Amino acid sequence: MYRIIRMYRDINHPDHHMVVRSGLTLEEAQEHCNDPETREAGVWFDAYEESDEKPASRGYSKVSITKALNQIYGTNIVRMNLH
Repeated sequence: MYRIIRMYRDINHPDHHMVVRSGLTLEEAQEHCNDPETREAGVWFDAYEESDEKPASRGYSKVSITKALNQIYGTNIVRMNLH
């Protein structure tokens, strides 16, 4: 199963990393994230991650989130500090 996470450019935004939807198939998650209504250029975007019943982890790898951000904001993002 997959869940949708709202990611804000401002990592201090109160809704950054908020779960928007859960219990989705991969196809449903991809369809959601490909919808132009699920992003506001330069402000936020929805991403998906696999979810399971194990305790929550950090979720995204630095590589996968950097690739996603580069697609949204351009290729200038090289490093970021994810906690």
